[in-house]
Order: sequence, then C-alpha cells, then structure tokens
Amino acid sequence: MKKRFLIYTTLAVVSFYAIIGFFGVPYAIKHSVPDIVAEATKGGKLSVESASFNPFTFRLSFQKFSFKS
Repeated sequence: MKKRFLIYTTLAVVSFYAIIGFFGVPYAIKHSVPDIVAEATKGGKLSVESASFNPFTFRLSFQKFSFKS
C-alpha cells in the first residue's frame, strides 16, 4: 500500500511539474513578463510572439523577441 502511494504521489508531482513547465512558464513569459519589464524599465516595451520551455532540459526558446526602450 505504501509503495503504491509513493508511486502515485511521484507521478502526480512529475505530471504537475511538466504541466506547469510546458504550459505555465510560456504563458507567463508571453503575458506577464512584458508588463513587469515595462514597469522595471519605466516604459520599455518587450514583445514575445512565442515562447517555449522544456522543464526537463531547462531549455527556453523565443520566437520574434524584441525590446524597445
């Protein structure tokens, strides 16, 4: 019983980590980070058309990334 609980708990944690990594991080980069950058740079404009993140290899990639001050 304890072994099954450990397996299911591990699967749940890894699944949650993957979902947040593959979907949550790119969403945050595309929608939240430009506002944070604009506030931190006092008006700079960050634009990201597409972002992807692989939480298992820690690889982050952007498409059409631009910053204008």
